[in-house]
Amino acid sequence: MLQLNHISIKGTNGDILKDCIYRFNEGEIYVLYMDNKKNIKILLDCLSNYRKPEEGEITTWTDAIIYNISSVDALPANFTVAEFLDSLAKINGVESNLETALDNVPLIKDKMDLRIEALSDEELALLHVVMFMTIKPYINIWAVPFAPDEYMKKLIDVVGEFNVYIFASDNENECKHIAELLSATMITFVDGSVSEYKN
Repeated sequence: MLQLNHISIKGTNGDILKDCIYRFNEGEIYVLYMDNKKNIKILLDCLSNYRKPEEGEITTWTDAIIYNISSVDALPANFTVAEFLDSLAKINGVESNLETALDNVPLIKDKMDLRIEALSDEELALLHVVMFMTIKPYINIWAVPFAPDEYMKKLIDVVGEFNVYIFASDNENECKHIAELLSATMITFVDGSVSEYKN
């Protein structure tokens, strides 16, 4: 779980959340729609403990791994796919997961010698799938372009159904599609609090 306790977060044009209490539950998938990319990044950075909210606290289990991909700019463009994934697996001590992840996403297995900057948008999205499948974080936060449907479903199967998943986008139709595809709870923000719609 990821618990928001009386959280206030300011965005680029006012409050994103104001004195908000909300719980992202284990084993559930959430799709977050916001019409401002900068505000999405601010919120997700707070959820990942990269940034402190103005007020309140965000808690989860001790030692829970939170993995947040909210910008493709965070990837080392000059690395080859192989260099990056090998480093990622070694740093996180999950080398054994990498082979399984690549078997599930064969297109990336075929691109290992390419530099990350040479990947297409779809290939970058599939690289993100491999990253999540390799690390298998407890809390998965994704705010970059989504992968094709079959890989979004595979992601949940491989990483685990008892984890927390938060997908975010500034494209409302894309959010609705992913929410329907993954039987997820769709979230928006109204007057500084969470509004949810369950599929």
